[in-house]
Amino acid sequence: MNNNIVSIPDEIRNEFRIDAEGKAFVSIRGAARIADIDHKALIKAFKKTGDFYTSKLAQMLTASEFEPGDFSETGIPDIALSVVLKYYAYKANHTTEQAERFYDAMSAIGIRTWIQQQLNWNPVRSLAPFWYQRLTLFLAQNKVPPGYFSIFQETIILVGDLESAGYIIPDNAVPDISIGLCWAKHLRGEGIEPNEVAVVYPHKYPDHRNIVNANAYPEDMLPKFRKWFRETYKPVKLPVYLAGKDSAALPALSKMLGIPIAQLKGS
Repeated sequence: MNNNIVSIPDEIRNEFRIDAEGKAFVSIRGAARIADIDHKALIKAFKKTGDFYTSKLAQMLTASEFEPGDFSETGIPDIALSVVLKYYAYKANHTTEQAERFYDAMSAIGIRTWIQQQLNWNPVRSLAPFWYQRLTLFLAQNKVPPGYFSIFQETIILVGDLESAGYIIPDNAVPDISIGLCWAKHLRGEGIEPNEVAVVYPHKYPDHRNIVNANAYPEDMLPKFRKWFRETYKPVKLPVYLAGKDSAALPALSKMLGIPIAQLKGS
């Protein structure tokens, strides 16, 4: 099949991104559109029942050493997208012709190359690590409303601390998203609805996500946030998140936090 027969629809191109190494990622909503299924079906398939993945699709992904539960934060890696399309093309109870067309087109030249061509990716423009592309863009264009703070601003210090400990954030890690989700859950646990205290500002990305709506919180909550971040997120949540992306993070986390690696593995 000619790989030019199908293409990424214009309205979901911003659901894809390509990191500095050329690896492509797509949101759950974008993957669902490509496979011609309801995105809620993918969300359900990627969830665990207890400690286990029970859907056949999730089991196929874990067999390929992916962690489907992370996809809502990180996006679906290109190789994992290939597994998703193969499943809905040939193995699902209700297969779709569109999934088959996209799977065949991508397989013809390799899914990563196909996405790079579709998005006109130019590696010369992506030499800087993704985090620093984001930081440069944030400082130049992202404007947090006066009287509010953003999670990304607070994450800058964390990234600097990790680098001082000898670790560079990989492109598949987006720690501010993890921090934001955990912070929102913490607030709800205290009876505070995040959407009632936060304002939304346009947060620009240097990839095909372009602009997303991000929460900014009142500055009077900053001491509360920093206490939670210091006492809960960094020693408890961060090792789980970051080591899940890259086991090489553990020595730096151990050095930064003063916690033995064996203890971090068990956190």
